[in-house]
Amino acid sequence: MEVNRLIVIAGVSGVGKSYLIDKLKAEYFSELVEKFKMGDPKVWNYVLAKHFKRLRQPKIDRLVLHYDLTRSWRRCLKRGYRDDTPLQVFKTAKKIDIMTLWVAPEILISRIIKRRQLREPKKNHCEKKFWWPLQFIPRLKFGKREKRDVLELYQNPRKLVLLYSEWADFCKQFNSINSHWFYDFTPGITSQIKPFYREELEEKNEAYSHCGI
Repeated sequence: MEVNRLIVIAGVSGVGKSYLIDKLKAEYFSELVEKFKMGDPKVWNYVLAKHFKRLRQPKIDRLVLHYDLTRSWRRCLKRGYRDDTPLQVFKTAKKIDIMTLWVAPEILISRIIKRRQLREPKKNHCEKKFWWPLQFIPRLKFGKREKRDVLELYQNPRKLVLLYSEWADFCKQFNSINSHWFYDFTPGITSQIKPFYREELEEKNEAYSHCGI
């Protein structure tokens, strides 16, 4: 598949990718539209990484890829991001812009727990219905290839930072990347969209080196 312009909204599960993309489509995120020189966000194609194989067009002019950074980690892919099929589009895209989102690990943990609680079927005392225990729901959703729980990752902030570092290293190898931005999306803090530098990750790694969750 050939892509003329590719925008990647990346971050771990629960970071706020869907929220940001919804705002982007509704033209509520003018700063990002301007940075990426998108023009009208509504004329772009949008796809989740897990649905990437559904794209049948040999050529796409403008594409926004919603990418979960935990995909390769959860599936224990041998070469990490290099082995994740949706990212093969990096090799053929003519121009790539990336927005990588970060949220504090304790917020991620809270969001994932809440998300799973909402998925848990409510007990009906009037009718006897079969329901799956909560711990089996993630495995059923993602299939047999799912091997790890993201909560394991979020409870170890330094490993989480390492995952972002591996993402930065993966992206660096492509000359077609026009820009790579970093946005701390943690609620309650004032953050600016800024270029993604390794120093940013080193600061976060240092901050979590003497504490646990």
